[in-house]
Amino acid sequence: MIALGVAPATLAAKPLRTVGRRRSAPLSDLHYADFAEHVNTPFLVKGSSGALLPLLLAEAQDRSDRLRGENFSVVFQGPSNQALSQGTYEFEHRWLGAFYLFIVPMRRDGGTAHYEAIFNRVV
Repeated sequence: MIALGVAPATLAAKPLRTVGRRRSAPLSDLHYADFAEHVNTPFLVKGSSGALLPLLLAEAQDRSDRLRGENFSVVFQGPSNQALSQGTYEFEHRWLGAFYLFIVPMRRDGGTAHYEAIFNRVV
């Protein structure tokens, strides 16, 4: 469950690369602040069948400690009738661009599936 996180200042200072018509954001350029700013916004995820699945960024939680590291988690929600298995998927967000992210299914609540990605970086 390892992943990485882009702050508005990062986006302003460093333009995203464009791949085809989509902007590409290296996951190493995305940070907790980038995800936290976009809680409750939609992401499109390319499933294993190639179909696009909408996921909502439901939570971004800073878990950093005093050891000069960046540690945080993000939780996505989506329809449970199109649940994704554990793995790496291509994500796309209107402002953050396109990136690959490893997610793990957490639970299902009625019609909603929850997925988590955890970021651990040494600074």
